[in-house]
Amino acid sequence: MMEQGKLEWGVVELVGTESLVPQEYLLRKVDKVVDFWKLYEIVEPLYSGEVCDYA
Repeated sequence: MMEQGKLEWGVVELVGTESLVPQEYLLRKVDKVVDFWKLYEIVEPLYSGEVCDYA
């Protein structure tokens, strides 16, 4: 384990996103019941398809 304030160069830590969100988190429950692909189909006609570059 690293001490606070010290860097260890050349160390790689892999973290899966599944481990970052608790199993009982509200958005996991929403994801199980909402068909987001159907939602994308519904809103697709509302977008122009042009890419805007505001930078």
